[in-house]
Amino acid sequence: MEKKNQYKSPSAPSNTTLAGRIYATGKLLQLYDLCNAHDALSIDSSLFQTLKASFQSKLENADADDKSLLKGMRAETVLNTWQLLDDNGKLKSDEILLAKMKEFSAIIRDREIAKITHDLTAAGVSLNSLGIKDIEKFKNNPHRGNSPNSLKEKLAEDFALIQITDPTNILIQEIAPTVKKQISTLPYTVYWRPEDVKTNHQLRDYFDKSSSKGETTPRQDFLKFMGKLLSLGEDLTKQTTIPADKVSANNTSLLSYYDEIRKISGLNDLKNEEIASIAAKAYITAAEGCWAHKQKCNPGGNKAIYYKSGVSTWIKRLKEGRNDIAKLAFLSPKDQKDYDSHGELWQEQLAAKHISIDHKFDLKYHILLSDMKDKQLLNNLWNMQMIIGGSIHNAKTEETENNNKETNKIELEKNLYIYKIKVSKKSDSSILCTYATEKSNGDTSSIKMPIKEPEKISQLRQNSLSPSEQGITRNIFLPLRQFINGHS
Repeated sequence: MEKKNQYKSPSAPSNTTLAGRIYATGKLLQLYDLCNAHDALSIDSSLFQTLKASFQSKLENADADDKSLLKGMRAETVLNTWQLLDDNGKLKSDEILLAKMKEFSAIIRDREIAKITHDLTAAGVSLNSLGIKDIEKFKNNPHRGNSPNSLKEKLAEDFALIQITDPTNILIQEIAPTVKKQISTLPYTVYWRPEDVKTNHQLRDYFDKSSSKGETTPRQDFLKFMGKLLSLGEDLTKQTTIPADKVSANNTSLLSYYDEIRKISGLNDLKNEEIASIAAKAYITAAEGCWAHKQKCNPGGNKAIYYKSGVSTWIKRLKEGRNDIAKLAFLSPKDQKDYDSHGELWQEQLAAKHISIDHKFDLKYHILLSDMKDKQLLNNLWNMQMIIGGSIHNAKTEETENNNKETNKIELEKNLYIYKIKVSKKSDSSILCTYATEKSNGDTSSIKMPIKEPEKISQLRQNSLSPSEQGITRNIFLPLRQFINGHS
């Protein structure tokens, strides 16, 4: 029985093979780029200013030496032929020069379009199949929309897919440099990998459960770090009586925390003043976030007293590795009773609905790393973020960067999936996220802190790890290769 192809690429050209689709999408992008570049030529554009400056430089420096004289004479001949110089040998106006540049730009554009059209026709692809019914209307339409962006996204996804299904494809090898350049402007790198649920659970256990008595977990280590950072911020601001931007790094009894925070973050060159500023802002943001969440759960109360008793107690327990929300007044009477009567594990699960510790780089993406020690790096401080407000965490989970309302997985056959993974090229330095404040200009407010990221993760962001380091086992993708090549 023939397997149904679940892989659709709605905004990419419809062709018979994955390689053919990549080829056609790349050519279509070139058409967009040519037309958009021509339309973008204006007096304010960098290209115009560069060409104008080049002409002026050659005219003004013509008497510097024999070589400059020759360049100046050539420039003057060209500009005179174009009737762009006045009686004094100066450029008449920017508008006249721009019109001439646009004239030549259109000639170059049309010549390149003719080449692309010829290549597509030779490959058996018509412009009509790419959504271009009339090339003249396409060229003269200044409102082409954001199609180049969506095409780049699909091109990146298809190109990443063929790297594991048909990496020796002659056509792809030939056009790979062009494709890589076309997708290089995207803010993320795309991978396709199978999910490894067993290792997911192993890493989750490693994050939450200690292997021996008295040993702390990565989760507890992060809570302790946040406890020290927030405790320092609380002391520096004297519970918000001093604005975060007015604190003095030396005005604290917790001076030893600076060295501890430097050591944990892996950035020994962080100055006390930098840490003090982050700590003060983090404390005020966390306190305001707790108060805002408390108002959602149990409106009312005195804000100053809440900070002094509730928030302070919570921070003290953070330094012990506990996210103890008992004093934060988030819980209903029934939840509070359950919280008080159950053990620490139950308390952590209930607390996580209000204040959660989130992996910024999704834990299931460990499949991109081959070595278990590298996979365990995902549980370290660089990848942790505290989120105050259950609704914020839920929204973040539901709307990840990988799920832009499109299917992010391919079902090859029953219970056999591969997932599309989009790794941002920039690391997320946020360590705290909560409800928006008056200064945050958005739905949420976040505190950022520079933390040293593992080299393997930085290389993944730029797709510079070797296939073996990326955990690619070719035989894993044999069914996929057969599926794509046989049914695409």
